[in-house]
Amino acid sequence: MAAQALECLRALDKHCIENMDPALKRALILECEGKTHQEIAQIEHVSAGTVGQWIRIASSEIGLCLPLGARVAKVTRGYWVGQHLSNCLAEAAAQLDGHRG
Repeated sequence: MAAQALECLRALDKHCIENMDPALKRALILECEGKTHQEIAQIEHVSAGTVGQWIRIASSEIGLCLPLGARVAKVTRGYWVGQHLSNCLAEAAAQLDGHRG
């Protein structure tokens, strides 16, 4: 079980998603910083339902590197965001200056 979990973490570490929609990236970053869907919606000028849909889509894209049936929970998304802020999420993070924290 622990070996499988380590394999999942390694897969998440390597799973860069350069072509993920920037709005999805920003929503993930903001969610990981503790923002609610409503707060993210206000920042992005969309509905909270749209934010929820963005998070589900982003979760699916993140999950593509994981074994079939693996769940992409909030903690999984958080781990992935933390591992990719300096590469495939860097531009989206820069776009959020002034809205973060």
